[in-house]
Amino acid sequence: MSARLKDIFSEEFFAFFLREFSLIYSLDTQIFLGYVYGDSWGEKSLTQRIEHIARSLHTCIPLSYTEQIEIFKKFCARTEQTVQTVQTDWKLGYMFIPKFIELFGQDEYETSMEAIEDITKCTSCEFVIRPFISARPQKTMAQMYVWSQHNHPNVRRLASEGCRPRLPWGKQISQFIASPHPIIPILENLKTDSSVFVQKSVANNLNDISKDNPELVLSLCETWKHTHPITTKIIKHGLRTLLKQGNTRALELCNIVYSPHISVTDFTVRTPKVTNNKPLQFSCCIHNSYTKPCLVRVEYRLHFVRKNNTYTHKNFFVHEQMYAAHETKKISKTHSFQTRTIRAYYPGKHVVEIIVNGRLCEEKGFVYTI
Repeated sequence: MSARLKDIFSEEFFAFFLREFSLIYSLDTQIFLGYVYGDSWGEKSLTQRIEHIARSLHTCIPLSYTEQIEIFKKFCARTEQTVQTVQTDWKLGYMFIPKFIELFGQDEYETSMEAIEDITKCTSCEFVIRPFISARPQKTMAQMYVWSQHNHPNVRRLASEGCRPRLPWGKQISQFIASPHPIIPILENLKTDSSVFVQKSVANNLNDISKDNPELVLSLCETWKHTHPITTKIIKHGLRTLLKQGNTRALELCNIVYSPHISVTDFTVRTPKVTNNKPLQFSCCIHNSYTKPCLVRVEYRLHFVRKNNTYTHKNFFVHEQMYAAHETKKISKTHSFQTRTIRAYYPGKHVVEIIVNGRLCEEKGFVYTI
């Protein structure tokens, strides 16, 4: 892929798109590219470029919305196959087609729903469906429920992905953050789906819901437990936030239970002073003293100093493995403190903890300096 995601829209991309599109509709390529490149194109972000291309197409195809959508449906039906032989990441680039529906199809509900069902087979429509959910929640969720039984995995995935309360890059659906119950029938339909693509979406939806309604997700997963191997995998991935929080019910659902036979020894912080260029390094040994194998989940938790000298923390997964009777495993980890856009580091005393099966076992301090 391109170094910058927005650079998917290269000359090669447009050449391929326009060549394929010309087989469906005679678009004046010179005028279209004039619109695309003529309005501060280089300064636009990925999402701005997607919207800009959609608006340029709307200007260059002087037809009714219904006629425009028929053209895009035919293009996507063809491209679903041909794009695989050229550049698979270009499917992301074609998200200007769902954006076209979002911008110009709000008042053509039925036409837009039919188009979304077809177009999502080529490029994901998880973002475009969200304004329709917000405007017509009952009607659109009923349609999503029907899609959850579709024979195409991309359409089934849309049924779950499109209604995630906290979809990354998408506008949050506040009514589902407050009350996610309309989502549950869709997840019930998909909890044994054969497509890994769909399974990941169901798990991600569960994880979204768990951030605001953990009891609902835990109760749902308790009813799902032991019903199907695929469901077991979905539960494990869907509970990942609660697992990191050490939630007892989540741990038990994943067969991770506290055992007094699991101990941490030789915990050593090898870098008592850490900088941007000198990462934290630590190690420890995990020992199972029991006479039988034991499932062991190991994490470490870092307590970071905030700007106001209070603390925040984050858990980091190490491994989850079966430890044989009397087995000891040594763990060595390195954690970089290089500045990132998602987190700023402030000087002071920090703490690293070893978490085993949801329980704090050992902790040690270290100092971060600039």
